[in-house]
Amino acid sequence: YVKAVSPNEKALLSSEPAVVEVTLGGRIAPAYREWYVENGTSATAISNNGRYVVGAYDDNGFILDLNTDIVTVVDLMEFSDVSDDGVAVGTNYESGIGQAAYYVDGQIHDIDITEIISATENLDSASLDAITPDGKMAVGWIYEFGNTEYTEKCGMMLPIVYNFETEEVSVLPVDNLAFDVNPYDPSEGVQIGVVAKSIAPNGAILGYDYSIGMFNIVWSAWDE
Repeated sequence: YVKAVSPNEKALLSSEPAVVEVTLGGRIAPAYREWYVENGTSATAISNNGRYVVGAYDDNGFILDLNTDIVTVVDLMEFSDVSDDGVAVGTNYESGIGQAAYYVDGQIHDIDITEIISATENLDSASLDAITPDGKMAVGWIYEFGNTEYTEKCGMMLPIVYNFETEEVSVLPVDNLAFDVNPYDPSEGVQIGVVAKSIAPNGAILGYDYSIGMFNIVWSAWDE
């Protein structure tokens, strides 16, 4: 029941009580709360709308829905980020070697990177580290041991972007690096490579040159 109450009955009369039908939204999280999944668990990201939290511990991961307080534990997959509708991205360790993957509706999905790496035996590990709030794009990296034109120029870690709608993986373009060394010559400082670590809602991507120089990199909005 609601009733409008006037502070001055002479100027404006109060209303009669009325019945109003309302729809309540999701539960609002308190200002402070804690939860426990496993010893050593670390929360790594929260969705842009504040509903989902993801994290990792010892090659395992979890997704927490703050609207329901339900924690989903996923064995052998560490999560790095999560979209507004609960799509979590990270690394799948089921095969023993980390694979770039995402988790949705109770299923782990490895992304296909076979067309990017020079040979299967040259793959060390891969990961998706960030996803846009709308769940359309994700970014990450691939560790590639092969001696290719790219690795000769930029090192053995390749920055990648994944399009969920087309299921395509692309290597982000890299120009001349500020810290340019031969990645195969330890005497020159061994440049490890370039990684993509974060993506904005408009598609702009943040990463860095993973070397002793640690130069930061920004790619403009990715629309391919």
